[in-house]
Amino acid sequence: MPILYIHGIAVREEGEHGWSAVRPFVQRVAWSDVEAKLREYVAPVLRPEKPEDVLLEQVYWGDLGVQPVPPPEPAAPPAPADLDPDALAERLEGQVRREIPVQAWPELIEAVWATAHDQDLRAHWQTLEPDEQWNALQQATETELHRRWHEAHPLRVWPWLQQFRQIFRSDLMHRVTELRSPLEGFLPYFMGDLLRYLNGRGTPEQPGPIPQRVLAALERLQAAKQENGEPIVILTHSMGGQLMYDALSAFAPARPSLRDLQVDAWCASASQLGLFAGLGLFLTPTAPDGTLDKPANVTHLWNVWSPTDLLSYPASRTVRGAQDAALALTNDALRAHAEYLVSPDFYRALASKVAVTLVPERRAAGK
Repeated sequence: MPILYIHGIAVREEGEHGWSAVRPFVQRVAWSDVEAKLREYVAPVLRPEKPEDVLLEQVYWGDLGVQPVPPPEPAAPPAPADLDPDALAERLEGQVRREIPVQAWPELIEAVWATAHDQDLRAHWQTLEPDEQWNALQQATETELHRRWHEAHPLRVWPWLQQFRQIFRSDLMHRVTELRSPLEGFLPYFMGDLLRYLNGRGTPEQPGPIPQRVLAALERLQAAKQENGEPIVILTHSMGGQLMYDALSAFAPARPSLRDLQVDAWCASASQLGLFAGLGLFLTPTAPDGTLDKPANVTHLWNVWSPTDLLSYPASRTVRGAQDAALALTNDALRAHAEYLVSPDFYRALASKVAVTLVPERRAAGK
């Protein structure tokens, strides 16, 4: 009785390209941990006498995802004398702007360009060393900025803005940087894997590399089911649900070896099935009202989402035949998306769902 698991986007195995960038977000949902919990909670429902004999398999596709190229190291800044006035103004603005409150940016932009195009000033700073040239230009810019500010805002005191800048930089910027730093490394994989799949999934007749891997796993499960007659159970997480929907609704029916496939129970956790259906992003066309049917080769589709997980969505309104379950997660919004796969309560609920829907005697007893 096989159980198949498909992970979401931005998942990499340790040692692979991008592991360090995605690790803070995916290390809690490693396949070894998911496998252990499936073995502990779900496998005994399928084979009470020998849960260790239940086939557990992951479709890993992180190696087929995007591999962002890191930006080149910044070049050494040129000497001011090597830049024409326009280029000098652009670079000077970038250097000075970091220290200036946004309220003063209009005056800053004007001051920078006036300073960079001042030929008399240029004749002066060109006699200095390159480092001293930048210092002289920044000092001249700040002097011109203060002059323009006081002309434009005679009743607004500059030191108040300076104090505001210091508070802003020391508090808000610190908090934003703490949040942004890990996301800057993670988001290229998050968005890149999504686009890699959508742009490279191919057609039902010519599936791309990622769908081919999913289809190969389904063929193995189908062969196991034909051999022993046991049902097929699938667990997907996040984007893995969209991969599975395309595989079951579009790719499998076009493949002779899978035309008789019947998935007995599919749990789509933290999925975006409802979102993708509403946006028309699946290969199967949506109805005029923006809805889709549950794949015909799926008997039970259980969509588990959470209101605190901003990346999960209900599906029953847009995927006819799907059953929604809103899971109460206790973690914060940034970590909630992975919480399903680390929660024993989720696996216990999944085991009960499998039991009452697939095991005849448990279904009859309602336990």
